[in-house]
Amino acid sequence: MKQQQLLFLGSSFVLLLLVWLLFIRDTNPTTIARMPTVEVPSSAVHKLTVEFPADTVVVERQGAQWIMSRPVRAVADSNTVSGLVRQLSEMRLDAPVTDDPDRHAYYGFDSTAAQVHVEWDDGSLHLTVSRQGPDYQSVYVQLGDEPRIYSTRRRITVQQNTDRWRDRRIMNLVTASVQSVAVTLPTDSYLITRTDTGWDVDEEAADSVSVENWLRRFSLFNADGFYDDIPKQVLQDALYSISFTYQVGTTDRLTLMQTEDALALSSSAKEPTYRVIASRLETYFPDRSTFAAE
Repeated sequence: MKQQQLLFLGSSFVLLLLVWLLFIRDTNPTTIARMPTVEVPSSAVHKLTVEFPADTVVVERQGAQWIMSRPVRAVADSNTVSGLVRQLSEMRLDAPVTDDPDRHAYYGFDSTAAQVHVEWDDGSLHLTVSRQGPDYQSVYVQLGDEPRIYSTRRRITVQQNTDRWRDRRIMNLVTASVQSVAVTLPTDSYLITRTDTGWDVDEEAADSVSVENWLRRFSLFNADGFYDDIPKQVLQDALYSISFTYQVGTTDRLTLMQTEDALALSSSAKEPTYRVIASRLETYFPDRSTFAAE
């Protein structure tokens, strides 16, 4: 009996070893190769070019700001750009997994992979980052044109949605700075004004809690996308508008019109025409009854 158990355990070990060799590690690993050192000085990076299947994004640092020059000229989303630069600067190659081009697709190097080119004052780096590897967790990279593929110790996320590379912040309202708000709807208009005791709507006492909650929705007001084919001038006479007048005397105006599938919105303070999902209309353009005092 013991001999049979030993034979069974030995056979199981051999089977597991074969599975590991065939499916977990590459059949021709190159782990004895010396690991290259990759150093990206994050503070010195001034340009990123990212190519993915649907488009190519180019962003460049201009002073303290990142500017997108492709596919359109726009202010870039600093969190997306700085996040990728930080991940590249922290990247450490773990181990080479294959140098066989026929095995590249197994590690995610197919049409879904992203080409990343990073430039700084006295250097650059070009690498390909897989969208997804065989174990759904590891990320694999290829340096330049060399055939060898490496696994990484830290995750690298390359955003492949162009809109996510653009600054989608419509406004960042400081509610304490607001003196009055003029709201225009297709069938109504009203003026909300700050008073010594709270807020009024057309000189009648309002539910100040409702007003404050509504204003806070503009504290972090992000778009869902962009309408590059609708110039903001088209929205000048839109049926929906909100004008924020601040205690210092300046004013910001938002205008909105409905499209076939969403809402087009522009800000007097920024250039793009933003895309907002249709379900958010009443959230930002409520009926005056929303602020009625009880």
